[in-house]
Amino acid sequence: MIITIENEDDNIKDSIHDILPLNHKKNHDFEKEDLVICTDILGGSVNNGFVKFLGTYPFHLITNINLAFLIDLLLTTPTVSDNTLEMKTQEELFGVKYINKSIAFIPDEDDL
Repeated sequence: MIITIENEDDNIKDSIHDILPLNHKKNHDFEKEDLVICTDILGGSVNNGFVKFLGTYPFHLITNINLAFLIDLLLTTPTVSDNTLEMKTQEELFGVKYINKSIAFIPDEDDL
């Protein structure tokens, strides 16, 4: 599933609600497939919007993505693991960050 937020006028909260089962609308089935959310900027509004739900839903959050990383990720097998994502985000070619592991050391998401 790919969701894009085109500009600041788009409602980020609504886009998140479309993906995560917050109000039983059409959303992602975590038991059938992995969900990887890719955002452009660490600390940006989209990234911060998803950070709030990392402890609630089993999805992967990757930030600072670029086209090379996105293509590589799309060519990865249909299921991804924490180890696979950590390995891919460690590659200097991409310069992306796997947020799930980083956020574990921050006591409150408001400290971002």
